[in-house]
Amino acid sequence: MTPTSPKLFNIAGPCHPSKRYMLPALPRLPDATGLIDNEQYFVLHAPRQSGKTTTILSMVDSINEKGSYLALYCALEKLRDLSEVDLFTRKFVASLEMVLDISKVNALKNAASGSFWTDLRARPGFAKFPVEVTLRTLSARLDKDLVVFFDEVDTLQERHLLSFLAQLRTGYGLRG
Repeated sequence: MTPTSPKLFNIAGPCHPSKRYMLPALPRLPDATGLIDNEQYFVLHAPRQSGKTTTILSMVDSINEKGSYLALYCALEKLRDLSEVDLFTRKFVASLEMVLDISKVNALKNAASGSFWTDLRARPGFAKFPVEVTLRTLSARLDKDLVVFFDEVDTLQERHLLSFLAQLRTGYGLRG
């Protein structure tokens, strides 16, 4: 789309306000900021193609712009067809590595730079609980609390979903 191209209506994927007609996304989650401030986790559930990803991406941008927290978006849809739990967790960590590498937020990018990933994989417990260890280690390197939005969690196979949620819950319960 060239700078002179008119805006269009979106027919697939997340909306980008500079390119598409759309209603503001943030008013769709008026209570989200309060939940985050109170260290609560929440689930955004809505029908397909109703703007969930667009809303999440808007939340991430808004949180990072305000600067009270550091926010990260991680889509899990591409991990849905993996058959082994170990392969799933390795791919999850690789996906998070890619997301952090391309992050527009320097603090996130810098926290995961240098030997971070090599050192992370050598940490005790990483082989068994990579989701928990990765998020705890990353959070410890940040000067602000980390807010992570996982998109398409419901696409995961049952064993992967249970392992993923158990690691999140454990890490959430042990956070400082």
